[in-house]
Amino acid sequence: MQARNLRNLLIATGLVLSLAAIGLFAWRSQHLKSQAARVAAGMSRVEVEAILGPPYMELDRVAGAGTLAVWIDDFWQLDVHFDPEGRVELVTCVPSDSFYRRSVNWLKSWTE
Repeated sequence: MQARNLRNLLIATGLVLSLAAIGLFAWRSQHLKSQAARVAAGMSRVEVEAILGPPYMELDRVAGAGTLAVWIDDFWQLDVHFDPEGRVELVTCVPSDSFYRRSVNWLKSWTE
């Protein structure tokens, strides 16, 4: 009887932890995209990093046209183009090429 109760407790604990992980993952899914909506043309780099944190990657643009800063999460990739003075010129948010997205697309291909 005691072994059965322990097994049920372990199953229930695993289920609760799994549901919590799924909930946290789903909550984070729109975080970067919703934060991107707060970034606007003309903002300084300091203002953008105060909203988004440090970028995942930064690249120099051609011919001294400024920089491109990239933020990435499991669902979205946010590209922010800065001019040479460090002000936002353009903000784009596209689906990221993450393991999660590739897995979902692979599963969808099997159902089509």
